[in-house]
Amino acid sequence: MPKGKAFKTLSKYERMYIDDNWKYEQRSRMADMLQISYLDVAVYCDKNNYKEPKKNYRKPKEIPKEHIFDVDNYRTVTI
Repeated sequence: MPKGKAFKTLSKYERMYIDDNWKYEQRSRMADMLQISYLDVAVYCDKNNYKEPKKNYRKPKEIPKEHIFDVDNYRTVTI
């Protein structure tokens, strides 16, 4: 860590973003997305033992509840 360099205190949103995406994105990409310096992200990741991914994995898509079909509770309606 360079002497005389004060690192930025990350906001709650920035910490949440890093906590959610450290497995999927490189540190440099996260720094670009949050528009903060790479060192701020690197220090936070090192402090929390977050390792950079060797390969870029896709973040799993969240499925909206209206697209989930429960087969066990499905009942046919007869007229």
